[in-house]
Amino acid sequence: IAPAGTPPAIIERIHGAVVKALAAPDVRQRLNEQGVEVVGSSAAEFGAWLQKETSRWGRVIQERRITVD
Repeated sequence: IAPAGTPPAIIERIHGAVVKALAAPDVRQRLNEQGVEVVGSSAAEFGAWLQKETSRWGRVIQERRITVD
């Protein structure tokens, strides 16, 4: 996740650093212990997934009239 308008080269650099960090066995182990499933994907795939999830949960929030207290 980066600000709108971030140059693609910067996004790829960040993505590369994240992929490298997530490949480290100790990082994977700590995340797994916290219930996080590490999934490798491209920045574009993650963006598409994030849009889909935002739309999905946005509908649930609106339909159920969920508010922040």
